[in-house]
Amino acid sequence: MRAPPERPELPERHELLRLDPAGWSELLHRRPDLAALPAVQAWSRSAYPVMCRRRLPDDPVEFWPAAIALPPSQGRLRLGLTLRPEHVAGVAPPPLLQEALEGNMVGKLPDAWRARSELALAAGGHFGFAPRLFGSAMWQCVTGLAYVRDSSDLDLLWPVLPRADAAMQLAGLLQALARIDREAAGPRLDGEIVFASVGAVNWKELVSAGQDDDILVKTRTDVRIMTRAQLAGLAACA
Repeated sequence: MRAPPERPELPERHELLRLDPAGWSELLHRRPDLAALPAVQAWSRSAYPVMCRRRLPDDPVEFWPAAIALPPSQGRLRLGLTLRPEHVAGVAPPPLLQEALEGNMVGKLPDAWRARSELALAAGGHFGFAPRLFGSAMWQCVTGLAYVRDSSDLDLLWPVLPRADAAMQLAGLLQALARIDREAAGPRLDGEIVFASVGAVNWKELVSAGQDDDILVKTRTDVRIMTRAQLAGLAACA
């Protein structure tokens, strides 16, 4: 986990942030509703990371937007937070799917869930993509708490690397993901294609959209509309 820069810039969506002890104290003092939740108190004592989310219009500009999701045993609450950047001790990307599976970092997985993970990983490797976890598997990976169930979605982030054949490789990946989701047994395959400096798009929208169809693009600070053709043109310079 890298240290935040001296002049902090808002991290990317889904990046993991670690608060220092003073940051947890400040947050819980400012948010008595969170301090009243035993699960959040335990989260702070364990120094689990929080996840950067998209900035909303009513978020104070001097704070970083973040969130945590509690496991099913603690009510599955999704809690929005705002953090003072000076109390963020480290920033890290979500775990790589390959590392999580090889190290069994997400604990005991349902057989169908693991099988679909391995198919997605193989598709990524064939087309030059390294998927990262988010959603229930990510939270289980970074906390050790039980999140993944038989009914869990497999949520993956697929960063697009800048290269000459990026658009062609992305097209191949999308076809492979659609085939896995349609034919293989197991949980629903969900997630986003991430275009650096542009934003992220649900991969199923890219599969179903025509060249001139509008697509929802999520950035760190807003939601934008672009066409599939515009995104394809950005793939090579992502």
